[in-house]
Amino acid sequence: VIPTQLGQLEQMSYNFDISENMLALIIPSQLGRLDKFQSHFFLHDLAMVYEDDRVWVSGPVPTQLGRLTKLTGDFALQNNHFCQDSLPTEIAALSTFVLEGWDVLEGNSFGTVCGAYIDWPRLPLLPSSLTSAGGLSGRY
Repeated sequence: VIPTQLGQLEQMSYNFDISENMLALIIPSQLGRLDKFQSHFFLHDLAMVYEDDRVWVSGPVPTQLGRLTKLTGDFALQNNHFCQDSLPTEIAALSTFVLEGWDVLEGNSFGTVCGAYIDWPRLPLLPSSLTSAGGLSGRY
């Protein structure tokens, strides 16, 4: 588990790197307190939880990381197999500040169903006219 106490390093401004560790894939929201960070914030390639040869993630990207608005270089969250509805808008907004090294989307599955089949895209819902009583009967 990534210790929540790391969020108390509020004076730190360069080179936070806990990537490629055997830590559980839960990024604590307290890391959003590191709002003095200017460069080199690395949380990529964190350990995944495996069950029955399927990739399972145990937490979303915390929106609090969007507070790192002084960050201008190197923000890395890639290869964590995140799967949630979308990249949180607070995190996406950081891309306007990070001038180089925006490594967030690669190796993640934003917009896909979490769980056993993370690489499957979400299917759209059927219109209510087709799902109401009799909507599908007789139409082959």
